[in-house]
Amino acid sequence: MVTINFLLTKEDYFNFNFYTSWLSPGKKMAIIKSRVKTFILFIFSLSMVTLAGPRKAFDSVYFFSIFMLAAIYVLPLLSIKTNSRKLAFTFIQNRLNAHLLTQTEVVISPNGIFSKNIFCEVKYKWECIIKKEETNDYYFLYINSAQALIIPKRVLRSAAEKEALAKLLSQHISFDAEMGHLIKP
Repeated sequence: MVTINFLLTKEDYFNFNFYTSWLSPGKKMAIIKSRVKTFILFIFSLSMVTLAGPRKAFDSVYFFSIFMLAAIYVLPLLSIKTNSRKLAFTFIQNRLNAHLLTQTEVVISPNGIFSKNIFCEVKYKWECIIKKEETNDYYFLYINSAQALIIPKRVLRSAAEKEALAKLLSQHISFDAEMGHLIKP
């Protein structure tokens, strides 16, 4: 059994949000492909309309339109981290989400995961964990596609505690939750 007490920070929540929406396996490439495909489709459509028109030439309006499409579909990819940070911090500042940044006690045992803070007490059975992601700084134990138990590795006090947690997770999290998201259907 591993018992940890910690306080999530705004940065912890941002890191979870950014990882989930952008860095997790397959997400970044899927978003980029979608944006680029849409951009190319619009360029193709614009080209067909331009060539079907009476002037049948690419003029300044055509190139301005391509520039605007790039600004709408491609350039935002360069500011994803900044936008994600703003969204995460706005979410946290909403008083309805105050419970996210409270002192929390998490007990991880063979029976499941018990989480307790001043607002609630929740017991998760191991079967509830649908996906486990591990980064250099966190364990994200997803209970659905958008919510996870965030366990910062910095709160693990010793190598023995880190080992005990890793052992519990490997023994009780299903193979599908551990690896299934990495295998393309």
